[in-house]
Amino acid sequence: MNTLIINKKKWEVFYEYVVSLKYGDVILHKDISSLLQEAYGTGNYRTAINRARKDLVRQGKEIESVHGKGYRVVEPDNYTQKAVSTFKQGFNRLKKAGDLLISAPVAHMSEEGRVVHRNVSDRARMLHAAVAGGCVELNLLSKKPSAYLPENIKKA
Repeated sequence: MNTLIINKKKWEVFYEYVVSLKYGDVILHKDISSLLQEAYGTGNYRTAINRARKDLVRQGKEIESVHGKGYRVVEPDNYTQKAVSTFKQGFNRLKKAGDLLISAPVAHMSEEGRVVHRNVSDRARMLHAAVAGGCVELNLLSKKPSAYLPENIKKA
């Protein structure tokens, strides 16, 4: 194990290990610590996992946190919901940025600063509205049809 860490970066070691796992497999924090030779929760531990995640997505593997235990390789059917959740997080960040624009001390800005603020605020409102509509649409599209809807009940 030590030679492996010496010849490879820690994120590469974690990446290669996760690529070998099957969907739904869980890797515990203690096993990750042993694999990376890093204590759970340290900066190097988190950096290795975050860096590996970027390349894992390109390989069709996503990991999700299992609170207090470790990480799980996301099942294929759960990718859509993970993506919708990520879109919602992005929308919430947009909303937070919009709140910052609204609370800006415009009266104390220079004329040039007010013009820039007005232009950015106007565009941000349009973007916010478009993304809000998109989030609603994605949320509706990501719902699995209910087995109890009349059109989904098999007739004998």
